[in-house]
Amino acid sequence: METKRPLRSDLLQPVQLRLDGLFERLQHLERILAEVPDGLSEHVQHRLESAALSSGLNALRRSYEAIVTVLCLALDGSVPDAEESWYGDALDQLSGSGSGRRPVLPSDLAHTLREVVADLNFDPILELDETLAVQRRRRQAAMLAAPLLVGALTALDSRLINGTLRIGCAPDPEFVAQHPGRVERAKAQERALHHVLSCIKVAFRDRGHTVIPFGSLIEGRVHGRSDLDLIVPGDVTREEQGELWNIAEDVTRAEGVEFDLHFPNLYRDEFLDRIQVIKDGRIAPLRDLIAAATDPKTLED
Repeated sequence: METKRPLRSDLLQPVQLRLDGLFERLQHLERILAEVPDGLSEHVQHRLESAALSSGLNALRRSYEAIVTVLCLALDGSVPDAEESWYGDALDQLSGSGSGRRPVLPSDLAHTLREVVADLNFDPILELDETLAVQRRRRQAAMLAAPLLVGALTALDSRLINGTLRIGCAPDPEFVAQHPGRVERAKAQERALHHVLSCIKVAFRDRGHTVIPFGSLIEGRVHGRSDLDLIVPGDVTREEQGELWNIAEDVTRAEGVEFDLHFPNLYRDEFLDRIQVIKDGRIAPLRDLIAAATDPKTLED
C-alpha cells in the first residue's frame, strides 16, 4: 500500500508527515504478519499472529491518534484532552461543523477510526481466541480507514486551497471560547515543555552533548497531552546514554512531562533519512534538522 504526497496546503504538512508514517506502519504490519511461519499448530500460529498484531496495531493506533490530534490543532486551534475520551471527542469535533468550518471527516470514517483503537475488555492472555478476533477486526478497520482518510484529507486540502472550508473565521472565536480549559492547559503544557527543554539543554551541554527537540514543540502545535521529543546527535557511549536519560527523567518528572530521548548512533545510517520531521514548515529528514541545529554558524547566531 503506497501513497504519494497528496496534500499541498502548508497547513496540512504536519498531517502529511503523520500520514506518511501511517502508511509505513501499515506496510510493516503486513510484512510481520507474512513472516508468521506455516506448519505450526493452530494454537502456536494464533499466538504468533496475535503478537504481531499487538505490536503493529499499537503503532497504527499512535499514527491515527497523531493525525487526528494535528488535524484538530491545525483547523480549530485546540484538541480535546480528557484522558479517557479525548480521541472520540476529537473525532466528534472533526466530523462536526461547530467550529467555523465544514465537517472534515465523514461520519462513517469517524466510526471506522474508532474501531481502530477499540480496547479489549477481557484478559488477552487467557482468552486468545477472543483477543485475536478483536485484533483482526481492528486490523481490518485500520486497512479500511487509510484510503478513506486519504480521500477526506485530499478533499480538505482542496477546500483549503480554494478557500471553501471556512464558514467563518479561523479558528472560530465562539468555538475557542467554548473550550477555555483546554486552551489554557495547552499553554501551560507549552510553558512546561520549554522550561524542561531549557534545563535539559544546560545539563547536557555541561556534559559535552547537544540536545535537539523535534515534534509538536518546534512545530508550534502543543496540546495538553504533548510530550517532549529529543535527539542527541554524535557518538554517545552506553554509560553516557544512561546518565543523560536519568537527567532527562529527573527534570521531566518534576514538571509532570513525558519525553522520548533518541541516540542516532544506536540506529542504522538510514535512520536519520527515514525519520521525517517538520522543518521551516516543510517535511524534511531528521538529518537536515540536526545539520541546521549543529551548524557552527547557527550556533554563533
